[in-house]
This record gives sequence, C-alpha cells and structure tokens, in this order.
Amino acid sequence: MKAIKIIFSIIISIGLLSYFACSSPSKIDEPDPEIDTPIEVDTVTIEPCEAEMPIYYENNKELFECMGMLRPCDSYNYPIYPGVYPVDTTISQVSKAIASAMTTQALIQAYWEYPYIYVIVMTDQYAWFFDTYMNVLHNNAYHELLTREDACEALFHRLLLVNQTYLAGNARVAPKAFEVLISQPEFLDRYSLAEKKTIIETTLKNDSIRTPLTRVARQTAFFLIGRVLISANYQPFIEEMDNHLLLGSSFYDKWHAHRDTYNDIIANHAKQFLNE
Repeated sequence: MKAIKIIFSIIISIGLLSYFACSSPSKIDEPDPEIDTPIEVDTVTIEPCEAEMPIYYENNKELFECMGMLRPCDSYNYPIYPGVYPVDTTISQVSKAIASAMTTQALIQAYWEYPYIYVIVMTDQYAWFFDTYMNVLHNNAYHELLTREDACEALFHRLLLVNQTYLAGNARVAPKAFEVLISQPEFLDRYSLAEKKTIIETTLKNDSIRTPLTRVARQTAFFLIGRVLISANYQPFIEEMDNHLLLGSSFYDKWHAHRDTYNDIIANHAKQFLNE
C-alpha cells in the first residue's frame, strides 16, 4: 500500500505541475443563467449558521461563492488546504462516524472541498482517478452518500445551482469534479427518464456558458451527458459508440483521445434524445 501511495504522489506531482503551468485563472462576473426545467425543483434551503469555517476559506472564497448556495452547517473542515497532497491520503479522510452523522448536502460538500479534487479532473482519466480516490482508497463520505435515499435529489439540486462563470482556482475545478460525481451509474440509474433529460438540458446549457470562457472546462460536461445516455439505454447512441469502439470502459477512460469528434456525436445524440 505504501508503494502504491508513493506512485500516486509522483503521478499527482507531475500532473499538477503541468496543470498549473497551463492555467490562467480568471473570474467572469455574469449573472446565473436561467434554467428551464420541466421538473419542479425546490431551492436548497440552508439556514445561515455560526459554524467554524475551514482554514482554507479566506484563500478559496470563490470555491464557496460559485456553489450558488450556503455552505451546509455540518460541513467537514479538512485539516489541509485544497491542492496539498500528502502521500498519506488518510489525512483527507472523513471518519465513518462523522460521515454517518452528516447531512446529505454536507456529504456532497465534503466532496466539493476534497483536497484531491484537482487530481480527479486534472487529466481526462476521470473514471480512473474517481474510482481510485472514492473506491480503491474507500472515501467514507462518498460511500455514505451512496446509502442516502435523498442523494439523487440533493445532487440534482446542486447541478441547477452552480454558477458556471467562476473560473479561478478551485472554483474552476469543483464544478467539473461535481459533474464526474453525478455521472456515477449508482446515481444516474436512480433518476427517472424526465430527470435524465433535465440533467442533459442543464449540462448542455452549462457547457454553452463555459465554452466561450475556457475550452478546458467543457470535457466533463460531455462525459456526464454520454453516461446519462448510456444510463437511459438510448440505443442510437449506444450503437454508434459501439461502432467507434467507445462503449464500456473504453468510453469511460479513452474517449478523450478524439474528444472533439466524439463531443459532437454526443451533443447530436443528446439533442435527439431530448426531442423524443
């Protein structure tokens, strides 16, 4: 296990150097887009509280501002800053006892502020990195979230609230990582057909907002949409992906090799799916 953690640390360090070298974060102040949805969705209501803010709050305010909602009162305060990656990943682990007592929104917040969140989306290997940090290393907060009956509703609400115009630091990364979170089959398979269509509509709209601002930000949107189409068992899309040898693990892990071409394919099928 120590050898595996050392290898992860080396991979992370190399990836982060490349990521930050290519980054030019900036904040675009624009109003939140209005999202048309056929589903009645209540606003996430969280009362202001006097809970202690984490040590990284002052230097990462945009991480919280871009959520479009207040930070849950029982959110977990990590002892390290986002972007700090110790070889010992247990430092960023929420204990099972604490996770079991947290509200569902606080569990999602634990993922939103997860110190390794950069790692999950810093390359196009979203599925591999997500699986590594959430399942192989067994993230307690994530596994507790999987057991919550209201997890899908809470994730759905969050998707509608996120402000897509924040592009600085963690505020650029968290919305992308969130799309990887909600793309997990354990969640998608629990949504109704109408809800899946709303997820696609919202994600297409989010992509149209982010694309003119930064091209890098759009890849997770199509990753999510593709997984929704697969979860909905949308055969025209599945057949075409099968023809391109992009179904199954290949779609999840290797579609980025020709992502611009496949993004167009995904978008076209998504629009057809919404019209049916």
